[in-house]
Amino acid sequence: MKLKSLLVVALFVLGCTAAFGQSFTFGFENYDGSVLYCNYETFNVYDAAYIAAGTDVLSTCGAPQNAVMVGVKTAVPAAAGLGQTGKAYGMADNLYDAYYGFDTGLQWYVISKIKASAKKQGWIGLGAYGGYIFGSNQGLLTLSIPGGARPSHGTSVGGAKMAKVRK
Repeated sequence: MKLKSLLVVALFVLGCTAAFGQSFTFGFENYDGSVLYCNYETFNVYDAAYIAAGTDVLSTCGAPQNAVMVGVKTAVPAAAGLGQTGKAYGMADNLYDAYYGFDTGLQWYVISKIKASAKKQGWIGLGAYGGYIFGSNQGLLTLSIPGGARPSHGTSVGGAKMAKVRK
């Protein structure tokens, strides 16, 4: 009877672990992989892999705090013209507020794949204010994060103290 109980407990623990989903950590590179940005993302996928939450790590850029990310699984159609298609996670990201240390009224929205690739676009970010998209940036996801072998240059969002936004 004890072996059966142990088996039931082990299966329960395994089931609970699977329910919590997976964790991902990716560095952001520009569109051709020549720049590794100073920020990186780390997020978890929850609830049957439909909900994601995590952190846009800005401390590596000298920001006063990291940004919070939250979003859902989505599918990007080719008709969107974003250079990235297929399954991904779309996440709101308070990068601007976290980076500048106050409520800017600006919003950064990231669409991220969950697989790094040196050949296929893996992320796109859209900047918005007052209901209008004012800029975007996109590139490759990498398993390299800032502080590794390659130098970092600005955040993936671009801006005055950050890398130039590629349109």
